[in-house]
Amino acid sequence: MLEFGGGARHPDVRFGLIDHGPVDFSIQATRTVRVGVVGSSETVDGFREWFARCEGEIPAKPSRQPNLFPAFPGSGINGPFRCWFEIDGHHQRVLRPASLSKITGEERDDLAIRMAVELFEEEIRDLSELDRPPQVVVCALPVELIERVKNLRTPEESERSPTEEEASEEGEDQDGEDEPNARLYEDFRGALKAATLAYKVPIQIVWPSTYDERAVIRRKLAKLSTRRVQCPASALLRQIEGLHERRMAGSS
Repeated sequence: MLEFGGGARHPDVRFGLIDHGPVDFSIQATRTVRVGVVGSSETVDGFREWFARCEGEIPAKPSRQPNLFPAFPGSGINGPFRCWFEIDGHHQRVLRPASLSKITGEERDDLAIRMAVELFEEEIRDLSELDRPPQVVVCALPVELIERVKNLRTPEESERSPTEEEASEEGEDQDGEDEPNARLYEDFRGALKAATLAYKVPIQIVWPSTYDERAVIRRKLAKLSTRRVQCPASALLRQIEGLHERRMAGSS
């Protein structure tokens, strides 16, 4: 059994949060979680618009198993986390198109990932140095950046079609002993989290497919991503839960 607000217990985290709120909830303290956003103009706007829609109720997915896909009651003070989530204009950073183009045009994988990490790290550092910094930062990745840092390529791959064996081993490390710095940046997600730990502001990486059902992300070996969320209400609960958990981790 999981513990929630007021000492209540429930076996399902979703219903426990909706019915009782988080374990640290107190009616004496109404909190506002300051959320920062870093991304392209399209992803920053897209995430903010989606987040604003999330303040209202998201209906349950039609199903013969209503407990599997419950409705989301909204992200406000009466929502599962009993707090407000605020995205202030001072807490958003829009990446320059020229900077993104430089990354997507870089041929070397290690350099492309290094440049992407440094681009986001600079903006996160700037946000962390504000007098009233955000308590969690959303990295709203553009589609073209995801395609570049996830679809690592080598000169040989660009000249031939992938074999069946390579297709089955997608995502596995087959590069052997590389230079330490190159290996560090093979994983953009891990490298970005490591690079920003010192700023004491937790981050959450969000793909466009989270908030835009039209988003299609081309994956390695020329496949189209089938990465889709379960349903809008479930996706929202997971994202808000992630923001709340990272905010609590950053304040501990």
